[in-house]
Amino acid sequence: MTPLEKINGFLSSINLEHYRQKYSHIKLVELDLPRDIQAIHCLYEEYWEKRDGFSGFENFFQTYAGGNREILLENFRREAMFSRETFYRGLPARIYRTWAALLTQIQGGYAAEELYGKGNVSMSAELDYKGIDIQITTTESTYNIQIKKETLSREVRVPWQRMKNGVPIVTIHYEVPGCDPKTSTGKNSVPFQRWMEKWKGRLDRLDNGFIIFRPQMFSPRHITVP
Repeated sequence: MTPLEKINGFLSSINLEHYRQKYSHIKLVELDLPRDIQAIHCLYEEYWEKRDGFSGFENFFQTYAGGNREILLENFRREAMFSRETFYRGLPARIYRTWAALLTQIQGGYAAEELYGKGNVSMSAELDYKGIDIQITTTESTYNIQIKKETLSREVRVPWQRMKNGVPIVTIHYEVPGCDPKTSTGKNSVPFQRWMEKWKGRLDRLDNGFIIFRPQMFSPRHITVP
């Protein structure tokens, strides 16, 4: 089983509806978190660097909130003047949203790696802070890619490039269908069918609702600015 197949299988096992019901209404810790207590370093370490299996959210949260970070979190809580009940009720919901969003991004890294080979695709917190979600290195060029999510649209977006601190960053877009995939009769809904046709070969939707990238999403054709 390839790394891409492994993470796709892991994502398909996540009960997104359970977490939506559990956390979507909890928005108690929404202010910016200092970098030393953000989950981003832990996420890349657990789901990109280790490659020895993927843990569910509860186990990930225990890893994130344990060790030295437990002290840092408590210090931040006191400085921000949160009550213990409010902070430790709101923190898992905040980290879950980061977890779910970054897993999609990390899956994209595995999809790109399937196309370019291990060692030619990089992801890290350091790159993320620079606005680079995925970095692809070929013999001809280095692609610094930022991925943007959009709701369903008929407009076809092309990659566009901007400079950030002297570094060229290519932004590519992907769409999440904002509709039910099936009608009451069990057939694909018209908007979802249009989405499937538009993104054929580049995106897939798992049964639980996760949108995943296919390797061709990151082919030179789709990440090169026209």
